[in-house]
Amino acid sequence: MTEEKFTYDYYIVGQRPVKVKKDEEGLERGIYALNWKTGEFDLNHSYWEKLEKDNIDTNEVDEEAFNKQVQKMMKKNNSSKLKKPGM
Repeated sequence: MTEEKFTYDYYIVGQRPVKVKKDEEGLERGIYALNWKTGEFDLNHSYWEKLEKDNIDTNEVDEEAFNKQVQKMMKKNNSSKLKKPGM
């Protein structure tokens, strides 16, 4: 059995990191957006249109810039959770 290999294209949409999973032939297999609450990447095709059209809020980035944005947003969201009263 041959294991499928995937690659990713990386985007920042507004401030949200979004990645597009592609198979060996370059076909898109899923759009994953960072979930602020869980810190996980959830399948979320609602970003499809923003990625396909020229959108001033959408930037394609390399993996390093993508990972930096993920860390920045997770740090920001974790600190804002700590400041909420009653949590």
